[in-house]
Parts: sequence; structure tokens; C-alpha cells
Amino acid sequence: MGEQRVGEQQQARAAMDAVLHRFAAIIGPVVESELKPRYDHAEDWLVRATSVPGRPPREASIEDPASLISAMIGTWELAWSRRATRREARSHLHELQSLRHRWAHNLPVNLDDARRLADTAARVLDAFDLDVGAQELRALSPLPTAPGSIPAPPPGIPAPPAGIPAPPAGIPAPPPGIPAPAPTVLAPAPAGVPAPPTPSIPPPIGT
Repeated sequence: MGEQRVGEQQQARAAMDAVLHRFAAIIGPVVESELKPRYDHAEDWLVRATSVPGRPPREASIEDPASLISAMIGTWELAWSRRATRREARSHLHELQSLRHRWAHNLPVNLDDARRLADTAARVLDAFDLDVGAQELRALSPLPTAPGSIPAPPPGIPAPPAGIPAPPAGIPAPPPGIPAPAPTVLAPAPAGVPAPPTPSIPPPIGT
């Protein structure tokens, strides 16, 4: 059970990484075109956009999802409140920031977190009419496991070969290294040899 949980966390983290960096690649040029002129086209425009009064400035990169999310939140009233087509976009940015924080600081995450991140990031893009980018992010969301399906084996354990059915309900699978018993197959009677006669069953006494 523990190995399965570790495997799910690794899958979730990989999906979140893909979503966050694709989000940065899509929203980055939009943030630059909106904010760079507001900071006189200065080289450090993104550092200034992400700075917090009373704190020393931090490094910022247009390829860093954290920098872009922070810049959009910090300049919301200045640049984005009237541009967003959906009022809840600011809340989605804060949720995106929270999920990115969990991913960046190696806090426990699962596939539900990864799906939520993809949906939230897509909603942010929807709010700025970046519909194609939103579809890309939703396509990166890990698919939910269908009820009754067999989960993927934990890392290091190979999947069973294709074509071998799962054992019937109630019958445990053989231990690793022990092949499953071959099914019993009745061979047909040789050619020219008649099949044995079907024994007759006498009627009950008294009928």
C-alpha cells in the first residue's frame, strides 16, 4: 500500500510539473506585454512587479511559474482586474499559488491535487480568452482511475504480460515466480473411435 501511494505521488508531481511549466510558457508573454510597459521597459520589470514592500527584492524569471503568478496577484488591480472576463480569476490565481507551493516544497500531493491544478490553471487562461492554452492544460490532467480497474503496479514491479487474464474473484494470484496452472483441456477422441455411450439412468422405483 505504501509503495502504491509513493507511485501515485510521483505520478502526481510529474503531472503538476508539466502543467505549471506549460502554464508559464502560455501566460508569460501575456504578462510581459501587459506589465513591462508599466515599468518603463526596465530589465528588472518582473522583479519590480513581484516585489513586496518592506522585503528585499527576489530574483524573478518569466519562465518561473511562481514569478508569473506572484506578479499577476501583486498587480491585479493595476493591470488585470478589468482585463479578466471572469471575476473569480483572482481566486483561481491564489489557489494556483497554493498548489504550486505544495509541489515546490515537496509536500504530499495526490492525483486529485494534480487534476485540480490543471483545472485551476486552465480556468485562469479561460479568464483571459486563452482558450487553446486552457485546452492544452486540461489535456495534461491525469485521467481518473475507472471504478473496478486494476491500478498500475508500484515502481520496480513489472506489469503482468498482455493476454493473461486476472484470476477469478476469490482466487488469489500465484506468488511471483510461480506460473499459473494451465487450464484443463479435454482432448477430442481420435478419428474413427466412437465416443463412449451416455449411461442410461433407470427411472425411479414406483413410477
